[in-house]
Amino acid sequence: MLKQNQEDYLRAIYHLWEKDKQNIRSINIAKELKISKGAVSEMLKKLVKYKYIKMAPYSNIIFTKKGLKFAHELTHKHRIIEVFLKNIFYLFKKHIGIIAIVLFFIITNIVWICNCSLSLH
Repeated sequence: MLKQNQEDYLRAIYHLWEKDKQNIRSINIAKELKISKGAVSEMLKKLVKYKYIKMAPYSNIIFTKKGLKFAHELTHKHRIIEVFLKNIFYLFKKHIGIIAIVLFFIITNIVWICNCSLSLH
């Protein structure tokens, strides 16, 4: 199970991938997440290690098959929560993103805990 900030990076990369599959660079991710390029570089190394992305120095970032599948599912689930929050609770767009992230994190952890407790029996 990835940490929340690792999932945030994968969602940001996926968002950029939807716009332009061939031109994903660390500077674009830094702008998307509003963080430093150095912080992005450190996280990208971890995502390469976990085999979610491939990249060479000064090159574009490419999803692995595993990474694309995971990022797609993650983004899809996140968007479902955003639509739910917008349509059911009539939240403003600026609030939906952060609430959806927190809600998604809570839901995935509850499911993970339930799965762990079921495997103990």
